[in-house]
Amino acid sequence: MFKKILSIAFAALAIGACSYDDSELRALLAEQEQRIAALEALCKQMNSDIASLKTLLDADFIQNCREIEEGGKVVGYSITLNKGGVINIYNGVDGHDGTDGHSPAVSVRKDTDGHYYWTIDGEWLYADGHRLRADGSDGITPLIRIEDGFWAISYDGGATWTRLGPTAESEASAPIFSSVDASSPTHVVFHLAGGASFSVPIMQLFRIGEDEGNGAYAFTGSVTLPLVMPAGLDEASFSSLRACICLDDGTVQDVCTKAESVSEWKLTLTPPSFSGGKYAGGAAVSIDYTGSERGLTVILEAYLVWTDGTVTSTMRPLQIR
Repeated sequence: MFKKILSIAFAALAIGACSYDDSELRALLAEQEQRIAALEALCKQMNSDIASLKTLLDADFIQNCREIEEGGKVVGYSITLNKGGVINIYNGVDGHDGTDGHSPAVSVRKDTDGHYYWTIDGEWLYADGHRLRADGSDGITPLIRIEDGFWAISYDGGATWTRLGPTAESEASAPIFSSVDASSPTHVVFHLAGGASFSVPIMQLFRIGEDEGNGAYAFTGSVTLPLVMPAGLDEASFSSLRACICLDDGTVQDVCTKAESVSEWKLTLTPPSFSGGKYAGGAAVSIDYTGSERGLTVILEAYLVWTDGTVTSTMRPLQIR
């Protein structure tokens, strides 16, 4: 990029090096090189954020979301996905759009069919007369590059390119993500610069019993099993617990948060305790079986209901000895 300009400039330096002060020209060349490097870095970051957006739209769960700080300032977020490893997204870079061009603002917007489609500068992105879908297996990931002083976009993995408009003298990055809200214990909300937003649920570790694995738990008569609660559970987000026994004949014996007997089974749920609004332990489920059948295997299911209406569930086989 800009190789012809640089070649001419260096030729001028070689021819006239002995006849005049070339410091101004050298300064201009250095400035041009800095601009080219900045544009290339900007383009690389934009493509990274576009790919990250596509990944997040298709993500099933997030394991962790943490801030990335530089010099005491939050510059982005590092997100660990349940499937897909770790991705980093960053805030925009200071700069400005010149009068001769601007950075293309790539984003997505959800349509009435429930799917997200790519937009550019707030308008739907089309190829061959069709809008380009962003989510799902049918979604594509656009690529951005700079060629001969113009922004260009590819919809087919770089096989073909379409010019968008000229670059500016001093480019500001057009950030895809305007902010990230990780305040909820159940999901992370991603706000996009174009005004759209979407959320990805946080993977919740909710387990019956403190032992590793989820094998059948054998007991005789009665047993109390602790409930391992999700990280981040607090008093404000907890609504209730429910549990049920699923019998091998397909029937379900439902038991609410208070002690209740159903048939030969009795479940007693102990709700979590909180200290200073934070989870302090104590959640458990007690099972009593008064029947006579031995070797019976049933499924114990537990449900954690959050105040936002979402439900986290877990299950474990129980075997009567």
